[in-house]
Amino acid sequence: MRTLPFLRLLALLAFGVAAASTLAQSARQPVALVLIPGAGGIDPRDFLVRSEPIFQSAGLETVLTTSAGQAGSLISQFKGRGMRVVLVGMSLGAVTAAQAVANGAQPDGVVFASGGLLPPGTPNGSVVGTLGDPSRLPRTLVLHHRGDQCFLTPPEAVPEFVRWSRGRARASWISGGGGFGPPCRPNTPHTFEGRQQAAAGAIIQFARSAR
Repeated sequence: MRTLPFLRLLALLAFGVAAASTLAQSARQPVALVLIPGAGGIDPRDFLVRSEPIFQSAGLETVLTTSAGQAGSLISQFKGRGMRVVLVGMSLGAVTAAQAVANGAQPDGVVFASGGLLPPGTPNGSVVGTLGDPSRLPRTLVLHHRGDQCFLTPPEAVPEFVRWSRGRARASWISGGGGFGPPCRPNTPHTFEGRQQAAAGAIIQFARSAR
């Protein structure tokens, strides 16, 4: 009479051990970031370009590109080496990252940093319009500054995008810092001025996590 509960207990223990082993293996798996900067391209003032040494010092391999097609090829190359790959798009680069995913790229995760999350038809493109369907999204982090004043990337668009994602995306908010300049350009909250370490740290934590 006691055999069935005992077998169930053994099965639960075995499942727990297997899950823990999978998580540990994921934690040890090397991680690569494919970084797509904003409208200025690979510019020293771009948040992702400035953050590349931070990512590398955390043990992550990085590569910069401005092409959706090249991003897809790089993702395939890294995965062929047994690496976990996270695609990161900054500002207009978030739309390019979405295009890579829509074209069939298969990163293990994607980060939209200060991305254009407004509905289709938005000037300079829309992540939503580019993807078309939230089922295309892998595990997704939306990294955004609460004080972003760029009209193309309003913080108010983030909650609606998270709802649109149907559970595939979560938001990570940055506050504080500052700077002065045109609201969609470097040296402003849009580019996490004064909060670069915190913003880069959120990307590192996401990239390292198994889920």
